[in-house]
Amino acid sequence: MAAKDSPGVRLDAFVAAARKDPGDTTPLLFTSGYVGRSPTEGALRIYSDPSLSRWIDVAEEDVVHAVPIADSPLGGSHLWLKGSAKPSTGGWPPTLGCMGQATDSWYTVHFCA
Repeated sequence: MAAKDSPGVRLDAFVAAARKDPGDTTPLLFTSGYVGRSPTEGALRIYSDPSLSRWIDVAEEDVVHAVPIADSPLGGSHLWLKGSAKPSTGGWPPTLGCMGQATDSWYTVHFCA
């Protein structure tokens, strides 16, 4: 059965884009950054900040949905990744501790179950 907007409540478009099947509860990862090319074939590089000093590389096929960050003069994107994604990290400092995922990495990811 298709869901309808309730009076005064709108459905967010990114939810339908990132979660095509509302019954799918597979975890997703969420991150934001500046997207560029990776030296690895079939991967994207996501920089954590405008210094372009720290990054993760993710397989293009692991990107579920991406949207530009509104009103950001430098650009940037919000990205939803498959929960099974295995990003590789790089940059300086090489590690700053982990926030959100049990890896030795600098980036912050949020689980979207």
